[in-house]
Amino acid sequence: MKRMTEPSVSAPKDSDRTAALHMKFGMERKVQEGDLPLERMAEERFEADAGIHIRKPQLWNPRGFGEQHRYLLRILLRCDGKTADVWERMIGFRRVEMPSCLEYRINGKKVRLWGGSMDPMQGYTHCYCEERAQRLFEMVENAHMNTLRIWGEGIPQPDAFYEEADRRGILVWQEFFLGHGAYPDTDEIKEACQKEAEALVKRLAHHPSLLMWCGGNETIMGAEFAGKYPFGKEILLKTFPEVVKRLDEGRYYHPNSPYGGEWSNDPREGDYHTYDCVWQYPYQDYPAFISEHIRTAPPAPWSLRRMVKQGDWPKEGELLDTYAHPFIWPQHWMERTHPGAKGIRKTGPYWEFHEAGNEEDMIYRFAAAYGQEIRRYGEQIRRGTKDPESSKRSKGYFACKLLDTWPKVYCAPVDFFQEGYIPYYALARLLNRCFELEKGGA
Repeated sequence: MKRMTEPSVSAPKDSDRTAALHMKFGMERKVQEGDLPLERMAEERFEADAGIHIRKPQLWNPRGFGEQHRYLLRILLRCDGKTADVWERMIGFRRVEMPSCLEYRINGKKVRLWGGSMDPMQGYTHCYCEERAQRLFEMVENAHMNTLRIWGEGIPQPDAFYEEADRRGILVWQEFFLGHGAYPDTDEIKEACQKEAEALVKRLAHHPSLLMWCGGNETIMGAEFAGKYPFGKEILLKTFPEVVKRLDEGRYYHPNSPYGGEWSNDPREGDYHTYDCVWQYPYQDYPAFISEHIRTAPPAPWSLRRMVKQGDWPKEGELLDTYAHPFIWPQHWMERTHPGAKGIRKTGPYWEFHEAGNEEDMIYRFAAAYGQEIRRYGEQIRRGTKDPESSKRSKGYFACKLLDTWPKVYCAPVDFFQEGYIPYYALARLLNRCFELEKGGA
């Protein structure tokens, strides 16, 4: 049996040390409760250890696979006959099996992970906004997603985010916060990463929505791209997994994203980031798991107008010929993109659509090309090959990046103003349980 959690409660310093723990556990009217014996461990420190036997618990299920049953666990510390502290959490029960890497069975049902890689919801303050979070969760559900990947180059989300994921049945792929780059192989850095990981695991381990841990984003892949040694890899391969094994044993730890196979971004094993729009990869047609599928396009016209000054828009009748300029995007789009990330090289097949005569048509052209790529590639990895022995159907698919932290022109299907455009609705069609193949599709 897995230890669910390790609560901590505190007594006032002026207590006469006559203390007792009382535990309540239940859902609705079904309640178990009792006193816990305290064992004195050292000066001012006591511990209690207890287990609860639950017969046929009602299970927590991912979205689309059943209801999200949860139980309230409450522990009270009483000193001198008065309640000195209360610790309580909502927890859930589910059986998670993984026959192969990232192939999940939850409560006996095969669950493929459909979702997106999640950046911070806004970058001006990084303060959590309940209204933005609710809108995001609604858009995730409306797009038939069941998983959010908390990106390792983002920020920790507050408890309210995970509570909402629990309530809605949205699975969480949680990364520790290391990103595309090298880290010094020093004891000081390792100790800092260990402390941060311990705090995160202790805070989140009780959530039923928490599916797995991951060591961060593109740390090893970035070094391989540069032809360099991946400094700091011991943090990913030793420090983090030791923390997970000690504090959350039984939950899967994935060393990095992407990771697996002969090289870190090998499509055949582990997870894969689709940089095929910049470089060609062997075996890229049917990856085992797509944790980032990226293409770029501007946001919806009404969102772009909120970002661009009126004087930056093309004048009436000005041609927007992608072949007549050094960049395929207008200059004011380039000023609001991420040049270092090669956004203009990551577009969908815009050449399959007519040249634009005005800016709205050009926005449509690139957005439609993005949506076309989502449909083409998504259908391919969902249906797999015709080989009866190995269909090569992918175990999961995440859009990258699902949302924008800032108003910008890049890749998010959900823009900074939380508007969806063609790529978002292409995702919603793709991830529906019953989706329509293009004519001639297998």
